[in-house]
Amino acid sequence: MEIVAILRTLWSRRIIWLPGLLAAFAAAAYMQSKPVQTGGFAGLRLQLDTNPSQLVKTTPAGSESLGWRAQMLAEMSTGEETRERVAKTLGVKPQDVRVLEPKLGTPVTQTAIARAATKADTPAPAFLVASVTANARLGSLDVGAYAPDRESARRFALAMVEAIGAISQASGELAAKPAPTPTPAPPKNAVPTPVPSPVQYGLGAPRDTSVVQPYKVIAGAVKARTDKLGGGPAGAIAAGFAVFVWWSAVVLIVPAVVTRLRASRHAAAARLG
Repeated sequence: MEIVAILRTLWSRRIIWLPGLLAAFAAAAYMQSKPVQTGGFAGLRLQLDTNPSQLVKTTPAGSESLGWRAQMLAEMSTGEETRERVAKTLGVKPQDVRVLEPKLGTPVTQTAIARAATKADTPAPAFLVASVTANARLGSLDVGAYAPDRESARRFALAMVEAIGAISQASGELAAKPAPTPTPAPPKNAVPTPVPSPVQYGLGAPRDTSVVQPYKVIAGAVKARTDKLGGGPAGAIAAGFAVFVWWSAVVLIVPAVVTRLRASRHAAAARLG
């Protein structure tokens, strides 16, 4: 019933309402005449695996660490080194590349200081943007690459795979370096220094860091597509509908406001008279 009443009111004011209808058609026709804006997207999944693989061995050594290793790789991929490496591979400027980790952009605790710091750290826009999201449960990384066209997005995704692989290799080489020379044993007659008993479980429990278990990064197939960013029939309909709703609201609200103002003035004049 309310819709019927609104339509009756609009029709009673059709002299000022119909021009808005024509403006809505004009806006839709203008948006339809503009070229369709498109962009490219490419995505793939990087799976971390042990050596030997989990496919051929049950619970191999190091399988429990793949979750935090995936998160570490995702966070390290947002650094300047990755951006410069990707820019060099693609032949673009480093400032034209952005690599984001969505989890790092949202504060865990929504305090005022945390939100202000997040806004201050928001990177400048770029035409090549990649997102790297870690799945700690699966020990995998989801890489998404956004570029002006489909082929550029595919090349961008492959460059990200190369950069993440380089980070993984560098971390493995760092872990494979020989351990520092152990401290010489104290003399036999020396009084031993008492040390607290180590924690046997939970945070702070001792870990065997003498051997870092190797792992490998397996890249899946790159899936690229072309996305419509604006224009076309959908944009034309949205523009025409927005103009129609806005003009209809003006036709409904403005006369009512004017009538109330006039009534208030007449009431004030009657009280003064």
